[in-house]
Amino acid sequence: MKKNPDVTPTAHHEGHRERLRQRFLSHDGNLPTYELLELFLGYAIPRGDTKPLAKSLLEQSQGKLYPILAHPEKFKLNQKPFSQCQLSLVKLVRILMQHALSEELTTSSLIINHQSGSEYLRTLFMNETNEKIVVLFLNSRHELLDTYCQGKGTVNMAPIYVREIVKQALSTGATAIILAHNHPSGTLKPSGDDIRVTRELQTGLRTINVSLLDHVIVGINELYSMKREGDI
Repeated sequence: MKKNPDVTPTAHHEGHRERLRQRFLSHDGNLPTYELLELFLGYAIPRGDTKPLAKSLLEQSQGKLYPILAHPEKFKLNQKPFSQCQLSLVKLVRILMQHALSEELTTSSLIINHQSGSEYLRTLFMNETNEKIVVLFLNSRHELLDTYCQGKGTVNMAPIYVREIVKQALSTGATAIILAHNHPSGTLKPSGDDIRVTRELQTGLRTINVSLLDHVIVGINELYSMKREGDI
């Protein structure tokens, strides 16, 4: 029988995967990161020992899961790229996270420092290599009405169209918005243009009685709140 080239020979005694699943369930998911990734890889790779693969991926990503979920095409399993099936599974997890967080934010107040709000923003930019502009439209209770992608730009620039955002705010019936864009380079500090156009948007929204709650810059591992930092 032909061996699966994506896995190392099975070194653990039989039943290891099932025991790992049971520990995952009994500990409510509270396992070391490499074991969570090992369990996940077990669904992408039918046979073999996935523990060395999980540890290898974390070495490649400097111990972080976020880059693996964001850009699985940049990582290798046993020196080989992810297969199309494996890429699909990673992307499915990412999309499910986005949908679940979006549903949560439509039924509870969106506070940018709250974990769910922050996680939602991060998932929106997970696989982006160029800058992208996203607007979250909120009602008077700061519940999410709609998420609108205004457009994408280059690796270090994306235009923000104030008139278009004002028009969308009117059409959705929003009373507040949060503007967000990413810095793929990882630098969080806003540019002079970021601050200028944000203030222009703030002024434009005031004419229709809509509040700009924040402009968030999404980096690789953290968020920058222009409101919190006093830029607006």
